[in-house]
Amino acid sequence: RYSNWNNIPIEGFKTIPKIFWLWEEIFENKFNKWISSQEFHKTYVGGNVWSQHYSKYIDLGKTNITNTPGKSNVLFCLQFISIPKIIIDVIKNSQDIIWYLRLHPRHKNERQKLLNILNQNNISVQNIEIELSNDLILEELIPNMDYVISGYSTVLYEAYILGKKAITMTQ
Repeated sequence: RYSNWNNIPIEGFKTIPKIFWLWEEIFENKFNKWISSQEFHKTYVGGNVWSQHYSKYIDLGKTNITNTPGKSNVLFCLQFISIPKIIIDVIKNSQDIIWYLRLHPRHKNERQKLLNILNQNNISVQNIEIELSNDLILEELIPNMDYVISGYSTVLYEAYILGKKAITMTQ
């Protein structure tokens, strides 16, 4: 969001942050393209404090997930209570994937709506996991996944820092 800006006044913009806390230097390079033309806004590369915290206190290998031989674990994180058609089609046509469907935290108590969507699309819940997907904290769940799919979400960055393949898609 804060990249590719032109014509930044030397005094910067008062309506956006003066200091941007960034997780990695790669993000700083994007900011520097416009920050260098003014003197108000600055960047600070401080890392992802949450991941630094949980890596000290959470046993990332300890979960209730068992890997099924010959099957991949795919976590799909929803921003809304809807599943894009492309994911519906892939779920229907994949027998070698266990789908972990995770609701956005603002919808965490609406699991039945998710089950209704699956039912409306004639999707068997045989290879679908909804309970663990939404009961475990994300940092316990991701290490057990082979892939993580989501839209615009920091979930994908969490997957990346935990060494998982992250796929971004639009809904």
